[in-house]
Amino acid sequence: MTPRIHLPALADQPAPPVPSDPLPLDEPAAHHLLRVLRRGIGDEIEVFDGQGRCWHAQVASTKPATVTLQAALPAEPPPRLRLGLAQCLSTAEKMDWTIEKAVELGVSHIVPLLSARSVVKLDGARAEKRVQHWQRLVVAAAMQCGRSRLPEIAPIQPVGTWLASLPAPQAHERRWVLSPLAESSLMAQASALAAQTGTPLAWDQDQPIDAAASEAATPTAWLLCGPESGLAETEVEQALAQGWQPALLGPRVLRTETAGLVGLTVLQAALGDLG
Repeated sequence: MTPRIHLPALADQPAPPVPSDPLPLDEPAAHHLLRVLRRGIGDEIEVFDGQGRCWHAQVASTKPATVTLQAALPAEPPPRLRLGLAQCLSTAEKMDWTIEKAVELGVSHIVPLLSARSVVKLDGARAEKRVQHWQRLVVAAAMQCGRSRLPEIAPIQPVGTWLASLPAPQAHERRWVLSPLAESSLMAQASALAAQTGTPLAWDQDQPIDAAASEAATPTAWLLCGPESGLAETEVEQALAQGWQPALLGPRVLRTETAGLVGLTVLQAALGDLG
């Protein structure tokens, strides 16, 4: 597989000419390319801007580390399903695992949340530092799995505050909260929704995606996953009062770092591009 490097300087810029002048790499990208991947002058790589565009490139120099764009590659199309994961905090390694694998599963938005029952508590400078760490994880996971669109990570915030800030769901949007009190599974609900005719989240999987379509019209699914001991009753009640649908993930009790990823997999399989 051709090595892939994130070049954020290309984001929000007009399409650069190809071949391009040498473009500098930031320190993390340079370290990964030169020290981890052991690439040198003349080696071929791919670079992406984090917004869907990517290019074939060559290493132009190592001191400083620069690359030249050789040709534009096909852009990553908009997702069939825009997935959002609202994940309550778990311990550092477990949260890292969840975020990394969520990127691989195609998530578009990640919201780290503080529940009343969260064991991990982060605020202030510690919270900002942890979010910056997760942003680096997102880039690394995108480079590995071939994504050219980087998911967004929101600041850490309390569950109730985040729920209260949300607008009413749009017609093309569905929201599920994982709850042991639910009467049906996420798979059953998502599959039934996909089977319905005329619903905004049901579409012909064989039809091409219109890249020019507004992002606001992209089918969207949110999943709210509690911490190790589950969401507080008041948090579940607040979510349900705002239109979130309760859902189960089967008869077994899953750890928080497993539950969110299983939920994303179910939604991608039933409504998205998995399978």
